[in-house]
Amino acid sequence: MFAEEYFDFKAMSDIVFKLQPDLNDGQAHLCEELYQAVHDVGTHKAFIVSSPGGFGKTFAFQVIAAKIRSEGGIVLNVATTGLAAQNLIGGRTAHSRFKIPIPIQEDSTCSIKAQSDLAKLLRETKLIVWDEIFSCHRYNVEAVNRSLQDIIETDELFGGKVVCLAGDPRQTLPIVKRGGRAAIVNACIQMSPIFSQFKQIYLTENMRTDAEEIEFSDFLINLGEG
Repeated sequence: MFAEEYFDFKAMSDIVFKLQPDLNDGQAHLCEELYQAVHDVGTHKAFIVSSPGGFGKTFAFQVIAAKIRSEGGIVLNVATTGLAAQNLIGGRTAHSRFKIPIPIQEDSTCSIKAQSDLAKLLRETKLIVWDEIFSCHRYNVEAVNRSLQDIIETDELFGGKVVCLAGDPRQTLPIVKRGGRAAIVNACIQMSPIFSQFKQIYLTENMRTDAEEIEFSDFLINLGEG
């Protein structure tokens, strides 16, 4: 069994106690949305968090993951890149965690057998967090969606699991081999037929800048917005 997904409850509680008071309003709202969704209180189970680097996505994910793990729940932290995965407790690349095939096709599914330990882990999972999503080809996300539906035997989005995608749409777009502008745009998660089912959440407070640097931070954001 995947022992690395079972964390010490006391250690997770300590993380929540230490970090939760430092959440700003936007981060606290994000954590509350995910917490309610995990406990079947919220009306949405699929979220996309869009914000530039430095706006506290990872910090918020550490808090909500620790909170759910402190209650005995399983949280799978993944990212499109290995570097981003290292910033998450128990983080792995999405390809490693979900056995996403390479190369990916429009109708691909993940290489997960229904009776495998990984399938059992996915059935027990309470929350999936997937960072750097805007650099990921949408076929990867769609493959995970189809695979979870098949494993859990339901037509619900991602098999009814609470899923939070996150990233900065201003950064690197998906890479399409020998692809032109149209192919690259088509590869973006925003072009996926399931994108409209996600509730979008925005973090707007830069956690890395001092008061005197806000003007330059705003300039960078405006530059990214065109």
